[in-house]
Amino acid sequence: DQLNDVSGDLDFNADGSALIYALLETDRWHAKNIKVHTLGTEQSTDTTPYTEDDDGFFIGFGPTSSKEFFIIVTGQGEVQESYVIPTDLSGELIQIVPREAGFTQTIDHAHGNFYILANDIHKNSRLVRASDRAPSMENWETLIEGSDSNYLLNLQAFDGFMAMKSRDGGLEKIELLTYPAEGSTAISGDAIVFPENIFTASIGVNPEFSQDTLRVNYESMITPDTVFDFDRADKNLITRKVKKVPSGYDKTQYA
Repeated sequence: DQLNDVSGDLDFNADGSALIYALLETDRWHAKNIKVHTLGTEQSTDTTPYTEDDDGFFIGFGPTSSKEFFIIVTGQGEVQESYVIPTDLSGELIQIVPREAGFTQTIDHAHGNFYILANDIHKNSRLVRASDRAPSMENWETLIEGSDSNYLLNLQAFDGFMAMKSRDGGLEKIELLTYPAEGSTAISGDAIVFPENIFTASIGVNPEFSQDTLRVNYESMITPDTVFDFDRADKNLITRKVKKVPSGYDKTQYA
């Protein structure tokens, strides 16, 4: 099969029989249409589950960590509109947040629920849960309230836990959170203990939904860029890669 004017990202549907992609306009590097291409057919027959009519908005898409849904997001600055559709591409798009609500969101999915970071009622965002059967805003349940001191920055859902990056009192933090029990909104977790007190860290590339470690990126004033795997069982950091400093830097001279 040959596809022309593809913006770059491609994803297979659940059974690998079709591709989802963004189609570029013929006269400029701008995508307005999300397309679905069934393998073995002509591109001219591709279907269009989403079209963005506002030239000021930019579209993107990707699968949830559970691989059960595609998320389609269109955004302009601090305003986003989001939709989901099952990765088998059955049914219609389901809107989670309309653009008129006027805020940004980060969405992932696990065990029948969407987990969403949203700055709708607090500038530092809150964490909410919504059933994948009825994920619109009126059905959201707050798990972590927005806080003046704790800025919620990113999340990724896994089979056995959820990873959350935040900035608490100005200091970065990555936590591994447990999912609330059915019918409960109580959530708990532990922060990863890093080698230094002041650092920058981020959730790294973690492609598998079921895994016992969390890959993180780390750097401090005395530690070069480092890739760790955090082992959930023994709560140890396993060093996978350290950026080499050509000058022969010795960290022990600055400890």
